[in-house]
Amino acid sequence: ATRLAERAVRRIDPEAQPDLAVAAIHALCWYLVDLGDPKLARTCYVEGESFFEQQPDELIQLHRSWLRAHIDHALDLHSSAETLYRRAAAGFAKHELPYERALVLLDLCLPLAAQKRIDELAAVAAEILPEFERIGIGREATASRLLLSCDTGQDRRPPAKPRKSRPPRPERASPGPRPARALNPLSSTKITELC
Repeated sequence: ATRLAERAVRRIDPEAQPDLAVAAIHALCWYLVDLGDPKLARTCYVEGESFFEQQPDELIQLHRSWLRAHIDHALDLHSSAETLYRRAAAGFAKHELPYERALVLLDLCLPLAAQKRIDELAAVAAEILPEFERIGIGREATASRLLLSCDTGQDRRPPAKPRKSRPPRPERASPGPRPARALNPLSSTKITELC
């Protein structure tokens, strides 16, 4: 995926296709962080930042904040990451995009855990768990439950009730660029390492 994003960034004319250029830069930076190279991701982001600044779409700017938070967390800039995650979450709430908001808040748990702010982490996890359960996203609901159990080893909420059917995933309000990934990368292994 990173090689494809790199090729896309090189081939796209940002003057002719600014939305596509921003999406490719976003994807490349996100993947670089996930591959363990946040310094290179920061460099790529800084080089492409002017393209983000030229985008008037507020949703693009929210994804930009989310990306910057992702990079900052990987660089151990936890305070900055927290501020950016909270900004993105508030913006997605304003735009009535609860799934994106919940994903950002799930990511917010990373800098909170790194700073050993377990009570705040548990409060965030308790806030987002119902949203993931409501829309039937099991992976993130499981991650939220694991985060809730970090400080005590016990889940603070009762187990989810079995669902007879899953509601459809909510549609996006804007055709703007999507985040570089569809699901949160938190795994149960990473979560237990954080706690």
